[in-house]
Amino acid sequence: MDLAPAAPLVDQCRSECGSPASNQAPRIVKHDIMNPHLPARGLIAHIATGTLALLLLLPILHPPSARSAERSLLSPPQFQERLGAIEAAPTPEVQRQRAERLLQDGVWLSSAQVKAAALHIQDEDARLAFVLAAHPRTVDPENFYDVYDAFTRFSTVFRLHDRIRQPVPPVTLPPPETVASPGIAPAATREELGEVLKALRAESFDNSRLLLARQIVTARPRFTSRQIREMLGTFTFDDSRLELAKAAYAMVLDPENYFVVNEAFTFSTNRDALSRHIQSVLEREPRPAPKPGNHGPR
Repeated sequence: MDLAPAAPLVDQCRSECGSPASNQAPRIVKHDIMNPHLPARGLIAHIATGTLALLLLLPILHPPSARSAERSLLSPPQFQERLGAIEAAPTPEVQRQRAERLLQDGVWLSSAQVKAAALHIQDEDARLAFVLAAHPRTVDPENFYDVYDAFTRFSTVFRLHDRIRQPVPPVTLPPPETVASPGIAPAATREELGEVLKALRAESFDNSRLLLARQIVTARPRFTSRQIREMLGTFTFDDSRLELAKAAYAMVLDPENYFVVNEAFTFSTNRDALSRHIQSVLEREPRPAPKPGNHGPR
C-alpha cells in the first residue's frame, strides 16, 4: 500500500499539535469541524461536545406545551357514559345542553368525540350549536372536517365552515333614546324593534340569541307584550322562548296584555309554565297599575 499521500497530513499534525520528539510544547489550535485535515481525536471531541450541547438545549428549544399540560381528556368509559345521558335526554335542546357539559371542568375532546356526541343530538340546529361550542376545545382541530359528516344538510355544513373559519362581527345595537318627560318611557319604535329583531336573527343558535335578548330587554325596559312576542319568534326552541318570556315579564310596559306572549309557544306545557311564573311573581311583588304613557301597540 502506498502511504505517500498521507505524508503531508502527518507533517501537518506534527507541526500543529507538536511532535513527541520535539522540545516544543504542543500548540492548542482551534479546528473547524468541517476541515478534512482535522485529526480523528479532535473530530470525535467536536462531535461529542456538539451532541451534548444539543441535548442540553432541547428542553429550551422545545419546551412542553403549556396548553397540552392543561388539557383534561375523558376516558372511553366516561365518554360512553356521557353519550348515554345525551341520548336519553327528552328534547333536542336538553341533548345539546348535556353535550355541552362535556366541555365543563376544562375537558377537551377529539374531533371524533365531537362528531359522536353531535350524532346523538336529534335536531340539526342544536347539533350545530354544540359543535360550534366544542370547536375551540378540540385537541386535533386539523381533523375537524370529519365532524362535517354529522350533518345532513349542506346549508348547515356551510354555516359551520363559515363560523369556524371567519370571526363573527359584533352586533351593534342602536343607542337608547333620551326620554325628556318623567315616568314610563315610550315603547320602542318599529325601526328600533326591527334593529333588535335583525340582531337576534343574526345569531346562529338559541343560547347566544337568548343572552343577547336578555341584555336588550333588561337594559332598556321599553317593550310591549306584542314586541316581546315578536322577539320570541326569532328562537328555534320553546325552552329558549320560555326563558326570555320569564325574564321580560318584569320589564314589560303593559303586563296586563302579556297573555299575547302565549301565542309564541308551540307546546301548551310552556304556556302553563309561563302562567305559573307570572302568578308566583305577582304573589311576591304585585305590580302597580300601569301609568299613562305612550306604550300602545307598535
